[in-house]
Amino acid sequence: MNENLIQQLFADTQAAFAKAPIKKYADANGHLWNYSISSTRITEGANLIIGFNWGVSGNEPYKPQNEIPKENFKELYDKNDLGSLQRIYLPLKQRFPAEDIDNAMQTNFCFFRSKTEGEITSEDLMLSTPLFQQLINIIKPKRILAFSKKLQSYCIESALCSDLEEASFPSNKRTLHTAKGNLKLNDTVVPIYFLPHPNAKFTSIARKKAWDFCFGNK
Repeated sequence: MNENLIQQLFADTQAAFAKAPIKKYADANGHLWNYSISSTRITEGANLIIGFNWGVSGNEPYKPQNEIPKENFKELYDKNDLGSLQRIYLPLKQRFPAEDIDNAMQTNFCFFRSKTEGEITSEDLMLSTPLFQQLINIIKPKRILAFSKKLQSYCIESALCSDLEEASFPSNKRTLHTAKGNLKLNDTVVPIYFLPHPNAKFTSIARKKAWDFCFGNK
């Protein structure tokens, strides 16, 4: 891991957050939300598991993250410290070698915190995109697994994805939309798979079909 590049990413994130609409919103409402870069240690060439952005709990203040954690994905799973992502560990283990999952890195596309996804604006996302690209250039992930419908929409609408394949599956009165392709950030191309968030209210049958579409039947 290139420590100089990590420190540059922290500095650039701090500078971007200072200009972000979500910071202005948080400041105006007396919130200290700040930002974070990763919940796990960095392992080059591993799977990258991402959501949309970092959340907050109640009125709790958050300090800006200034160092990368030491735990890997498996260690957080064993501590029951992955939140809703605890539920994706076993499906992942069914489809990938243990090393790919246990050493996976977990983060979010947008490093800025908010209480709801709707509080993150298009400008926040524009500020976040080059930061995420910096992270990608550091870790060079094997693949990206994204668990956010809003992120899926943003990546597609912003033409960040190429070779895109989409599929839809009925789930009671709802429809689960999934997709797979390549995430293109300047000259960097990484396979990306959009899967339903563990908290999304879809049937187990629809979820399995989405996973099978992305990775084959299991």
